[in-house]
Amino acid sequence: MPQKKGKNSKTVNKAKKTERVESATFEPDRALDTISPVAPKGLSLKSKLAIVAVLALLIAFGLWKKEWFVVAVVNGQPVTRWQLNQILVKQYGAQTLDNLINQQIAQQEVAKQGGSVTDKEVDDRINQISATVPQGMTLDQALQAQGLDKEEFKKQIKLQLSIDKILASKITVSEKEINDYIASNASQFKGVPSDTAKETAKKTLEQQKGSTEFSSWFNSLKQSAKVLKFI
Repeated sequence: MPQKKGKNSKTVNKAKKTERVESATFEPDRALDTISPVAPKGLSLKSKLAIVAVLALLIAFGLWKKEWFVVAVVNGQPVTRWQLNQILVKQYGAQTLDNLINQQIAQQEVAKQGGSVTDKEVDDRINQISATVPQGMTLDQALQAQGLDKEEFKKQIKLQLSIDKILASKITVSEKEINDYIASNASQFKGVPSDTAKETAKKTLEQQKGSTEFSSWFNSLKQSAKVLKFI
């Protein structure tokens, strides 16, 4: 006959179960100690070829556009564009950044108010400026002396003409103001025909008022603009 399991047998079984549970308890430190590093597998032929191809492209690009990385070589020692940029940013970065910010503020307002200008208007204005360039110098040479190229100059002229259109309605010159100006500058207009004197006086007064109006207009825009600088 099968013998009945007594209390001692049950106690033994419980003890065995307890031992199994305790042996399965997770101990992080011990678990980490038992992990053996797996040696990385070698790169496949396809991966190696891809790396070689990328390196070849980088070298070819560097030779083709070396001026993007090296701007000069002195006795075999390269001067990098990074070095040049660091000095330029340190010396002129703040002023140049302010100019770019001001230009962006004005362009955004022009786009908002719709101050459109035609290419003909821009070309006409450039021709007027060309006529004032000192004899023996071209407009391109004058721009180069100021560190500007023709396209950038065109953008600036277009922006200025757009602003002039926006502010035009606020700039008015009365007949009295013209006569008062001529009287105050009598020596300047001595012997000048009346019509010519009035036209000159009107343009001068318009420029003065335009400058004042622009300063007021732009300062208001700048105060309300949200600008974040990172340099």
